[in-house]
Amino acid sequence: MSDITEKGLTTYNEVLAEEQRLKALLAAQKLKIKKDIQALKEEFNPVVAVARGVGKLMSADKQNHAAVQAGANLTIDWLVQRLLPHSGFIIKMLIPKMLKNYTSHYVDKAVDKAAPALRNFGTRLTTAARKESRPYPASSS
Repeated sequence: MSDITEKGLTTYNEVLAEEQRLKALLAAQKLKIKKDIQALKEEFNPVVAVARGVGKLMSADKQNHAAVQAGANLTIDWLVQRLLPHSGFIIKMLIPKMLKNYTSHYVDKAVDKAAPALRNFGTRLTTAARKESRPYPASSS
């Protein structure tokens, strides 16, 4: 406590000075709390990253692009059959499920990024096909 509050505030100027002191103290405490929260966030970043990764392994992302996701699932099934042919029943059940869940979070993002490039490629192919299919102008003899 400050000396002013111990002996009491007697003038208006003392009240204003005490108010200013308390506001400055409050601002300093708020700044300290913000710094502490930021330090905690930085300290727990690895834990949060691991939790997100585990969450992606345990739950599938149910969005669009079902055909692409089905292709990814078939590829995972094929790879597991080729890479783990003599594994136990539990491994053959868990590994594909976890891989399918994990890839489901990235397939939609990959399709969204690749779609414009594929559209441009298709447009170039159709434009080239149209140019080739045009009849040549009749030659005048």
